[in-house]
Amino acid sequence: MTSNVHNRCSCEYDEADASSLLVQSETVPNITIPAMLRLTTERTNKIQTYVFFPLDDRIYNMVNHSSTEYEQFAKATLQVFENAAIPQINLFGIFSRRTVELDCIMLGTKEGIFYGVEKRELVHKRLRKYCKIHKPYCDFLCKYMPGNKSYKLIDGGFAILYLPNFEHDQTHLRRARYIGLFGGNAYFLELDSGNICFIKSRNECRIISQFFHSFAEPSCITHYMLNKSETMTPSEILVRYLSILYTKTVKILRHEPLDDTRWTPIVEKTEVEEETRIFINSQ
Repeated sequence: MTSNVHNRCSCEYDEADASSLLVQSETVPNITIPAMLRLTTERTNKIQTYVFFPLDDRIYNMVNHSSTEYEQFAKATLQVFENAAIPQINLFGIFSRRTVELDCIMLGTKEGIFYGVEKRELVHKRLRKYCKIHKPYCDFLCKYMPGNKSYKLIDGGFAILYLPNFEHDQTHLRRARYIGLFGGNAYFLELDSGNICFIKSRNECRIISQFFHSFAEPSCITHYMLNKSETMTPSEILVRYLSILYTKTVKILRHEPLDDTRWTPIVEKTEVEEETRIFINSQ
């Protein structure tokens, strides 16, 4: 997504502010919504060819549906989102209801699972926090190829990224998960912004470094699941996503266990969302 927020200097941010580089937008996405709306009215069943629905301009622009590598790249991206999502520990009770405000929604599947970043995550503060943690150990990244993006792969599918354009903001060293190598570029999912980044594969720093314990700490990404009490087609599920994208709010109905320690928040439909859905369907 292109927004003037991306280019604002760090001095314009309060460290406790939820607004952040590369995540918070002052307007709703202006590319993704029209494209996804057209997809809901397609008569060619094109919707079935999507591995997931991009719900943010940054994801839409990065995952090119017409690319010959689309399916492989999209599946790898979806797997990384699944691995990166916060392992929810149910502190609210199985049937405890609550409302959550979202900073952004990244993508959603045809099965009703979607990934977003909650406003309470304070993403810009997270970016600065982990940059400060890694800075004493990552001088070699900054000196490896001065002025050029570079990366260091870490055990477990993780990476440290060096993004010199954000050095002035002290958010230039970023935690990430490695998506894969496509078209000569290495792709990554940033754990503290939800942004997908690519760097030329030859810019990998091969200097041996220690494993960073910070990677054991949660990302900013949470996964949710739509309530399956009603049967929905992929097109109807996509309309639900677009409604949530407009309201930037989800109402948690209950939590369902993934395993012994992790839970999935189940999202129910709200009256506001239903009103927005009617508006979307009329477009």
